[in-house]
Amino acid sequence: MKGVLETETTTTNSNSKMSNLLSPFLSKTYDMVEDLSTDSIVSWSPSKNSFIVWDSSEFTRDLLPKYFKHNDFSSFVRQLNTYEPVLPGCFLRAKAIGLVPMIDQGEKDEKIITVCADDPEYRHYTDIKELSPHRLAEIRRFFEDYKKNENREVAVNDFLPSSDAYQAIQHS
Repeated sequence: MKGVLETETTTTNSNSKMSNLLSPFLSKTYDMVEDLSTDSIVSWSPSKNSFIVWDSSEFTRDLLPKYFKHNDFSSFVRQLNTYEPVLPGCFLRAKAIGLVPMIDQGEKDEKIITVCADDPEYRHYTDIKELSPHRLAEIRRFFEDYKKNENREVAVNDFLPSSDAYQAIQHS
């Protein structure tokens, strides 16, 4: 089954430094698209400001498990969409403020909570405990509910501080 997914991205001329500027998800996505051997499956658009998934079956079966812990195309797209309301795929400097440990389908998983390092409304946050109780409840509820449509169980544990988030990033 062939399908096309085109996603806008922002690129930089210093590609060698790209992986140091991105979240692990975006860094892996960039590396996957940048790999010339995968061009028949996923490649940059002619303008180089977006990428196109040419063969969603091969992408799901072969590439996703190579770069990520899953082979779920909808999960990949959902993760891309978490970078809104800025244009999907834009690269922003982020600052980790916390870690959400969880059990997803019986397996340990971790989500890094970040704020945009250049956004005047959020850049002063240094730790997840500084967020309002309402925002913390929204984050917890999102992770508890986001896989229910797939009939998957997720157990969200207590949020951990930014130091744990940075440790997780170093080990990813």
